[in-house]
Amino acid sequence: MTRLQVLLLYLKKQNQNGFTLIEMLIVLSITMLFLLFPFMQIRNMEDNQKLKLFLQQFQSDLFLAQQNAMINQERTRVYLLNDRYELREPISSNSIVIRQFDPKIHFYYFSMSTIEFGTDGNITKSGKIQVEYKNIIYIITFYLGIGRFSYEKL
Repeated sequence: MTRLQVLLLYLKKQNQNGFTLIEMLIVLSITMLFLLFPFMQIRNMEDNQKLKLFLQQFQSDLFLAQQNAMINQERTRVYLLNDRYELREPISSNSIVIRQFDPKIHFYYFSMSTIEFGTDGNITKSGKIQVEYKNIIYIITFYLGIGRFSYEKL
């Protein structure tokens, strides 16, 4: 056997004991990266879902205000405040619903700060409201005369 063959045989025997520290660190760092990516995606999905659930609840409460106005034959208003919104009957000032929401959700008023339903269930004033949570923006459009509204993501 030549010296080169003896050296290769010696190195093979040395490497059969296990992995080196550097090899283990490389494998562990790659594994950690693969585990971190799903958690970052979950946070984005959580933010989207939180805003969608808020919009669904807001939509249900608007339908409640509309039904209250028609059933009681009394105008019903929705007041949009910083950390909550309230459904009230303006004449009696009775609060129907007071709904708290995440303080990171913000309303920006384009043309209306309160939403009012007449006794026939129609909105008395049309307009748009922007709802923002972190970097997610929705525009809610209220249509005059039909008592309906829609929201779309920007």
